[in-house]
Amino acid sequence: MLTATSNVTIESLDNKTLPAEYRWMNYTLLRQECHKKHTELKKMLKGQEDTFSNVTYRSKRDITDIFRVPGTKWCGKGYSADKYTRLGGFSRTDRCCRKHDLFCHFWIGGFQTKYGLFNWRLNTLMHCNCDERFRACLKMVGTSDANLVGKLFFNVVQTKCFVLKPKKKCVRTSWWGSCEKHKMIKQAILKNNRPY
Repeated sequence: MLTATSNVTIESLDNKTLPAEYRWMNYTLLRQECHKKHTELKKMLKGQEDTFSNVTYRSKRDITDIFRVPGTKWCGKGYSADKYTRLGGFSRTDRCCRKHDLFCHFWIGGFQTKYGLFNWRLNTLMHCNCDERFRACLKMVGTSDANLVGKLFFNVVQTKCFVLKPKKKCVRTSWWGSCEKHKMIKQAILKNNRPY
């Protein structure tokens, strides 16, 4: 049995192979394996370095980022999230904004006409029920960032909303100009949102 109190190198001086129980002590083989492992580690770290640089790379900001509340990806003009599950640092507030942006079925985009109403604003007009749901969500979150978003949206920007009312529309006129056939349509009526 061999016992060592310091580093020991065992090599065969007569160029014969070492006995089986001592083969793991072959310095030349261990050194080759060590160099091989170092090379593999360097390659792995190089790959990690490339991955890390992609993560830490700061891309040029979009102009719409100016109109988004800092710490959020969904609160403001448009959104910066690359997928649905991505939220900013203020995640509870961001959830309210995401729901408001994506799950309102009745909306009129900026400079668009829909439901018989032209939206001459830059921002999207939403149905009043959607804005009320948004207000309730922000109030339930109750944090300073949620209150900031609520005050900006409802008090500073003073966004408008609309309700849909049924309206009778003529779809076929006679030769004389009188209406022969009517149809009920949804007509948007503009309203003011309540302050936050």
